[in-house]
Amino acid sequence: MTAETQLSEVRNSVFQAEADRYVFQQRLQALLATDTLIATADTALNRLPLPSITEEMLEQNPRLLLARQQVEVRQAEKGLERARLLPDLQLGYTNRTIAGSHGKRGIEEFEPPQEVSFGMAIPLWAKPQRSRIEAAKIQADVAQLNLQDTLNELRADVAAALQQALKLEGSLDYYERTALPQARLIIDHATKAYRVGEINYQDYILSLSRALSIQANYLETLYTYDRAVIELHYITENQQ
Repeated sequence: MTAETQLSEVRNSVFQAEADRYVFQQRLQALLATDTLIATADTALNRLPLPSITEEMLEQNPRLLLARQQVEVRQAEKGLERARLLPDLQLGYTNRTIAGSHGKRGIEEFEPPQEVSFGMAIPLWAKPQRSRIEAAKIQADVAQLNLQDTLNELRADVAAALQQALKLEGSLDYYERTALPQARLIIDHATKAYRVGEINYQDYILSLSRALSIQANYLETLYTYDRAVIELHYITENQQ
């Protein structure tokens, strides 16, 4: 591969990276609902610490809280429909004073009557109400199933992200302990050998390409690992 061909490939890679950055900036602006250009941080990519995940942290996820609230609402609706099938008891009490007639002695007499009323309304058409109760029960069961499905999905997401992070953690250890030091040695030795004329330009470029490929693979692995860690933080710390 000639130097001109390699230069063209590098330029194409730079062009694609710039295009991807622009697309991601547009997405970030849309998420933040702003027309202001969002500048990316010009800092080195570092390995994020792997968080500790507990069941209590998972319980605070907004998706799970919403699903649990839906269960409570459906249960309350079911209880309300059942209550409407029960007899409606009515109790009343009246205490009033009415002026009475005058006695022989001219003394005004009063008679304070007191009334107590009791009634009971019984639904005559219970079948339609039973149908509404059954429908409310089905809705409550569906909400309970949705809650369990949401919990299972969150646990699966945590397990997948954690497994991904643990797998890549081993690869990062290999790169940082072995591969990256070797890549730096390759660049250093190739540069010195080329300067003193021990290798030609083509061999020099091949050595640099091999070392840079190791470094690029490390950065790609680090990027994927950090995304898995961020996903774990999003699931467990995305609280209301």
